[in-house]
Amino acid sequence: MGYCRMNDKEKINKWLEEHDGDDYCEYCIYGNECEGLTYDSLGPIEPPCCSTDLEGLLDTEAILMDIAENTEREGF
Repeated sequence: MGYCRMNDKEKINKWLEEHDGDDYCEYCIYGNECEGLTYDSLGPIEPPCCSTDLEGLLDTEAILMDIAENTEREGF
């Protein structure tokens, strides 16, 4: 099923199923402020996406705009 007949929540859920970590980083609200997994003298410091709901960290409006552009470009 394509994106054209889905509501926004369904579109985001489908996008999440079809994409992985590198794609998530592109739409992360922390952008360049995030350093990914880092370490200090006490051990690893995980980025927010390791312990928080991803949807709260993603710019869903940007994802929806890209979905709309890609859908339009593909003629669906």
